[in-house]
Amino acid sequence: ASITMAEISSLLEEHRLALAADFKTSYDSMTSTLDTLHTKVTDHGQRISSLEDNATDTDHRIQQLETACSAMQRDNELERAHRSLAPKPAPDERPRPVIIRFHRFQIKDLVIREAPRRASASLAFLLY
Repeated sequence: ASITMAEISSLLEEHRLALAADFKTSYDSMTSTLDTLHTKVTDHGQRISSLEDNATDTDHRIQQLETACSAMQRDNELERAHRSLAPKPAPDERPRPVIIRFHRFQIKDLVIREAPRRASASLAFLLY
């Protein structure tokens, strides 16, 4: 049972074709993975850019709140302020509420009592 040179060449060609097919499959899989990663990185970059744009809007609203509250009383210490978890509204809709935690209960109570009396656009969202 000796092996001829033609059989060795045939076997070698079969292995070469199998390796080439395996390489092509691996290459296609890697290309697909890289495309997916590129898409995710691009999406995350856009989200970060969007967050940076929205952060200035939130800062502006918090400054408005602080201005409105300081007009009522000067010692308006805020522990924290952040947007509610409601979905982001369209540009022509009412903005999301801002949740505020006052340091002193008396200040919070004063804001709640004064907001309906003032009924201005800058204070109307304090109650909701």
